[in-house]
Order: sequence, then structure tokens, then C-alpha cells
Amino acid sequence: MRSMKIVGLLLLVSLLSIAALASPALGADEITAIRSFNTSTIASGETVRVTVNITTSTLVDSPALDEDIPAGWTVTEVNSAGWAYNAVNNDWLGPMGGVPADSAVTIVYDLTPASGDIGTYSVAGTVSGAYDVEINPPLGTPTSSTVAGETDIIIGSNSIHVYDGEDLLAVINAAMDGDTIYVHEGYYDCGEMIYLEGKSFSIIGDGPELVSINSMLGMILLDEDGQFTFENITLLHMEDYGFSIQATQTYLNNCVAGDVSTNNISMENCNITNRVSVDAGVVRNNVIHEIDANIVEPDVGVPSKTLVIENNTITATCTGPYKAGECRLSNSDAGSSLIFRNNILPNSPVLNLGRYVEVTGNTFIGGSPAIFIEDGPNAAPTLIYENTFDSCTEAILIDDSSIGTIYLNNFLNVGEVCTHAGLNAASPSVWESPAMDYTFRGVSYNGPLGNYYDDYTGAYAGEGVGDTPVVFTDLVAGDLGTDTYPLMGTWDAATSTIINDAPALSFVPEAVSVIEGQETEIQIMASAFPEGLSGYNLTVVIDNPTVAEIVSIEYPAWVSINNSSSMPGTSIYLKAVDGGSVVQAGAEGVVLATLTVSGKE
Repeated sequence: MRSMKIVGLLLLVSLLSIAALASPALGADEITAIRSFNTSTIASGETVRVTVNITTSTLVDSPALDEDIPAGWTVTEVNSAGWAYNAVNNDWLGPMGGVPADSAVTIVYDLTPASGDIGTYSVAGTVSGAYDVEINPPLGTPTSSTVAGETDIIIGSNSIHVYDGEDLLAVINAAMDGDTIYVHEGYYDCGEMIYLEGKSFSIIGDGPELVSINSMLGMILLDEDGQFTFENITLLHMEDYGFSIQATQTYLNNCVAGDVSTNNISMENCNITNRVSVDAGVVRNNVIHEIDANIVEPDVGVPSKTLVIENNTITATCTGPYKAGECRLSNSDAGSSLIFRNNILPNSPVLNLGRYVEVTGNTFIGGSPAIFIEDGPNAAPTLIYENTFDSCTEAILIDDSSIGTIYLNNFLNVGEVCTHAGLNAASPSVWESPAMDYTFRGVSYNGPLGNYYDDYTGAYAGEGVGDTPVVFTDLVAGDLGTDTYPLMGTWDAATSTIINDAPALSFVPEAVSVIEGQETEIQIMASAFPEGLSGYNLTVVIDNPTVAEIVSIEYPAWVSINNSSSMPGTSIYLKAVDGGSVVQAGAEGVVLATLTVSGKE
């Protein structure tokens, strides 16, 4: 039993020795390789020739070259120097007898990138084998080293130029992923339809007034992972399907088109004569007839979206909700953002708003209504702030129990500020901002603010707001909300200022007591004239004509011309002219006139 244990221990020691001998020799130079390219910069669709020079310093058995190629790229054998190429693993196996010492082997192959690959890609690899087979039979000592030399290949897009009279459709069909097609002055008829799937590219023209592309039924481009760019061209007709793109990103700049429909777009400086339909991206500085923006709730795990529509002119006309020319904004995803800001709508289109929409800084001219809130019951309030509604028959129409948060808007020459559609009871909207910092007549304040109404008749209550709330009701639907803080001047969003250029008038003293036959003097004071004063027309009325009457008027020294109605009287008209420009810009506490009032029985 004792001798058997000794044999077992010796066998274990032998196995450990073999394992130690089998470990690779790190940093060995028994077999080395250097890679080179005929070019390291190519266009999409072109090929790189790769040369790998392999050298040995000793006899190397079972030599192999293993190249790590970017996914989807194609390897084509050119010269394998008698080594066996394995296309599955992209490796080359040398002769079984090995490669003698001081040998040089050159392997050449062509490498073609996958369609659509643009950017910088790397090739890596190793050479390996075994040496000292006589000393360490039967496999010898393993050895390997990293292939040195060039690794990076830069792939750019092809630049293709097309001139008047050439077949643009054929060029588009033959284009590779990532190509850029430069279209020069001319008219290009592409037949009934341009339909492409599975590749993306760019078309750049000499200018929309110089380059016209015609397709009677439309252009449909599909590449969910692709990107499309169109610049400086006019897209004619395309009546049936319009200009429809489904891609990761679409960029339109300085183009003229009819309908544009895409899932994600960056559109700038374009003239769209019909409708833009979009659900993500940026639509900026365009002239657009109609717009339909709709963000749907994404699937689980899909990121939320952002859509910004800003600084556009929307030219549609519309006579009411659900009519031709209506523009629609809707967002079904609370996590997504849909912002409509700083646009001008000069021709009275209806802006139909769904939920989770922010409308700010826009100018609505002549709407009837300008905005229709249709976000449905229990929806988050539609945010409408810092807009100007000018000469609108109706400014805001609210459907059923939909609601809005409406503040810091300027309502100028508006017939009805807010009305209700439907027969169900309304939910009151919010007509004031959160507490905020603002300025009125040079003084800073903090507090909630409502909206400005140019026909507001309430008195000044201090801090730039009126003393009488503006109440919105409907005979059928009921309470539409109350503006508790109506502004005493237009709202300037850039400076957070309530602008009121009209001076505040006051009487000094504010109250007097007079008896029959007794006279007293009352000054009419103006708070300030930010831009100076050339003159004024003023009517002073004593509310109770049985108590007192005005018997005389004294004008200040700066008045060069004056006129007034006959006295005594209880309603006196005053006119004064500052012919010498004495009252300069910024003047404060200006005396306009001094009245002498006499008591009656």
C-alpha cells in the first residue's frame, strides 16, 4: 500500500509539469506578423486590399493567422500562399509540416465593408503556432503574437454629381447607403413614384429655385435605422403619398414641398405648401400651410420623444374645428414633450390641442377660434402662456370637460376670450401663473399673474394687476374659470415686465370737504411719462354735481397752448400742449392742471 501511494504522487507531479510546459510563451517572437492596407480611407462600397507579412525565427509547427473582421464585412481571398482559408472564422491555417526558421509568408485578401457602414472601423488579429516539438513532444511549445501594423479603416460616403438630362431615379436606385447625391440646376422627372427601402442617403441641390424633382405619386423612403438629408431642392407634385420618410432621422433644409410625413425630422427654412405630419424632432423657421403633430404613447422600453415646432409661419385658413385647414397637436405620452412656440398664424387657422401640449410665445391673428382644446376628460391641463391673440372673433374654445392652464397672454381686440363647446358640464380652467418675479413701472414684485385684456375696465389694485377678477362662464356648461390677477398692461416675456405706458392719474389732495360758497384747489398729477409728453386731452367729471362744481383752471408753466370748456361746470374738458418740450422722457410727478372747486348747497 505504501509503494502505490508513492507512484500516485509521482504521476501527479508529472501531470503538473506537462501543464506548466503547455503555457504560451508571452511576448515570444517565434512567429510575428505585420498588416498593411493599400489605403486606409475609402468611400462606401469600395474595397481595401490587406497584406499580412508573416515571419518566423524558428521552425513553427501548425502556424495560423486569425483576423478579427468587423461584422458584416466581406473577405475575398487574393493570395493565401498555400495556407488554407476558413471563411467561417476568417483564419488561415499553414502547412502541417510547419514553417521553417527565417521564413517569410505573405497573405493577401480584399476587405469590403458592409453596406451603409460609415465611420472608423478596426481590424485586429493574431498569428500562432508551436515550436520545440523535438524537446516537448508531441505538440511542442505554443506561441502567439498580435498582428502589428495598420488597424483602422475610415469609410466616407460617395459623392455623386447629377446634371440636367441625366436619370436621377437611376442614380438614386443605384446609390449606396450613406452616399451624397449633388443635383445641379435642372428639372428631373422621376416618373410615378420614388420608392426605396433599406438604405439611406443625401440629396443636395443647387437651390430650390434651380432644382426641381418631379414624382407624380410621391416619394417613399423606408430605412428604420437610416438617415436622410434633403437640401436646396423643390419636390413637385407627390399628391398621392407625398414625401413620406420612416427613418431614425430626416433632415430637410431650404426645400419646397407639398406634403411631408415623417416620424423624426429636423426641418428648417422650408416652404411646405400643404401639410407636415411629424411625431418627433424640430420644425423651425419654415412657412407651412398646415401641421399635424401627434406623439403616440411608446411601447414599454421605448424612450419618450421630444417635438419642438418653433418660429414658423402657419398659413392655413379655417372656419372652425374639424374643418379643412385645421392644425392639430396631440401627445398621448406624459413623458414626451410637444412644444409649439414663437409661431405666427396670420390667417385664422384653428389650432386643435390634445393633452400634454405646451403653447407659448405665438401670435394668433383673426382666429374663430384660434385655439380649440380637445384633450378629453381627466387629462392634464393644456399649457397656454405668453401668446398674443389679435383680432380674434374667439380666442379659446374648450370642448366638454377639457381644461387649460392659461396665463400671461395678451388678448387684443378679441370678441370672446373663452367659450365652450358641447352640452356637458365644464371643468374650470386655470387662468393664473404660479408665483413669479416680474416688473411693473420699474418696481420688482413677486406673485401670480393672469392675462392682459385690452378692454378690461377694472381699477388698478397695485403691483400691476386689476382689482376686479375676470370671470368666464357658459350658460350651459357653467364655470370656465376665473382670472383673479388680470394684468394692467401687456406682458413682455423677454423682460418679464407688465408694460403700461399710460401714466397713472391722481388728485392732490385725494379728498376734500367743501361747503356752499367755499373754494379749494385740487391738483391733477401724472405719475410718469417714460417717453415724454407733447400734450394731453383730459375730461374731469364731478360724480355728484349737486355737491360741487369746477369754477376755474390754472395750467402749469410748461403749457404753451391750452383750451377748456366753459365754467363753472361739473364736467370740464381740458386740452394742453407742451410746445417747448419741457416735459422730457422719464419725467415723474408732473402737474397737469390745478382745479378750483366750489361747494354748492
